[in-house]
Amino acid sequence: AYEITRSLEFRRVLFRSRDPKIRYGANGQDYAYARRLDDQLLGKDADIGLNVITTEHFDHANPVVLATRSMGATELLAILPADTRLIDQTRLFLKTQKYVQQNSGSGDEARRSILDLRSKQNSTRRSEMQELASELLGRATIYLNGARLESVGEGDARNRFAKAFQELITCSYPRLRMLRGSYDETTLTKALLDSDDLLSGGILPPSEAEQEILTYVLRNQNDGERTSVEQIIRAFGRRPYGWYPMAVLTLVGRLFRMGKVEIRTAEPLDARAALEHLKNSRLHGSVRVRIQEQFDSATVMALKNFHHDFFDRANTGAEARTVGQFTSEALAEEAQVLTVFLDQSSRYPFLEKLRPIAERLTRLAEKDYTYLLKHLGDFQEELLTAKNDLISPVKAFLH
Repeated sequence: AYEITRSLEFRRVLFRSRDPKIRYGANGQDYAYARRLDDQLLGKDADIGLNVITTEHFDHANPVVLATRSMGATELLAILPADTRLIDQTRLFLKTQKYVQQNSGSGDEARRSILDLRSKQNSTRRSEMQELASELLGRATIYLNGARLESVGEGDARNRFAKAFQELITCSYPRLRMLRGSYDETTLTKALLDSDDLLSGGILPPSEAEQEILTYVLRNQNDGERTSVEQIIRAFGRRPYGWYPMAVLTLVGRLFRMGKVEIRTAEPLDARAALEHLKNSRLHGSVRVRIQEQFDSATVMALKNFHHDFFDRANTGAEARTVGQFTSEALAEEAQVLTVFLDQSSRYPFLEKLRPIAERLTRLAEKDYTYLLKHLGDFQEELLTAKNDLISPVKAFLH
C-alpha cells in the first residue's frame, strides 16, 4: 500500500490543484504552499505547507505524537480517517490501468471490447476516488502548531481547508499586520507622483512597515552590499513578512518621497522615472535602493536661494533631493534656451560669449543632484555674475 499512496494517481486525486496556492482573505493575495504526503515533500517547497497523513504513516494511530511533532512547523497537518477505501480503489485503478496499457493494440475484437469496458470502468472509478478523497478530507482532523483546529468543523473539504489556511497564513506571517490597507499600481503611482506635502515634506515619520525596509537597506549598506528592488521584494515576501510585491514597491515609493531613500540605476532617478522602473518587474534586478544622503537645512536653503536668484522663480522642492533635482532640471532648461540663442550667432556674433556658459550649465545639469548641494560655492558666484553681465542683457535685447 505504501507504493499506492506514492503513486501519481493517488496524489492527483488527493491534491487536485496543479499549482498549489491559497488566497488570503485579508489582502486578496495568493500564497504558494508546499504539499506533503506522509511527511514526504511533493513538488516545490514553500514557507507554508499542507501535510496529509494517510493510514500508511507509521504514526497514523498516534495523533498526539503527530500533533506534537508539528509544533513550530508552518504547515497544516491533516490526519485522514482510518479508512482504507481510497487506497483500495487506487490499487484497483492502477491494476486495471496497467492491464489496459499492456494489452492495447491487440487485433482481437473481443479483447478490444473488454479493454474498452475496463477503461470506462476505470474512468467511473476515478470519479468515485475523487469523491471519496473529498469525503476523507472533509472528515480529516486538522492541526496547526500542535493544536487541533476546531473552528473548521467538518463538511466540505474545500471550505474547511480554505478556513484553515487563513489561520495558517496569519500564524506564519506575523508581520503581515504591519501592512495597512491594500496596495496596487494606483497606490504606487499616488505615492510617487501625487502632491502630498505631509509625505514629501518630511513631516510624516516612516510607518512600522516602512521602517522595516529602511532598516534592511541600511544594514546592507553598512555591510558594503548593494540592495536591488528585486532583493527587497524577495526578502519581504518570505517569513515572517509575507508582503506581496506591490505592497513592497509602494512602501519603497513612499520612502523615496519622504527623502529617506534614493532609487537609482547608474544615476539617481526622479519620481517619474522611478515609477516606470518600479512598474517594470524585468528592471527590478538593476534598480538599486540606497539610504538618502542627508543635508542640513542651511545647505538646502542656500541652493533654493541660488535657484531663485538665478532663474527668477522659486524652487518648490520640499527636501534636499527634490530641491537638487528641480535645480538640475532648471539648469538643463536654461542651457537649452542659450543654445537656441546661439543659433543666431552668425547674425549677432557677440552671442558666442554665451557658448561657454551654456556648456557649463549643461555639465552641471548632468551632475548628481548631491553635487549641486555640496559644491554650490564652486559655481554660484560664477553663474550669478554671468546672468547679470551677459544672460539678462542678451535676453532683453533678443526679446
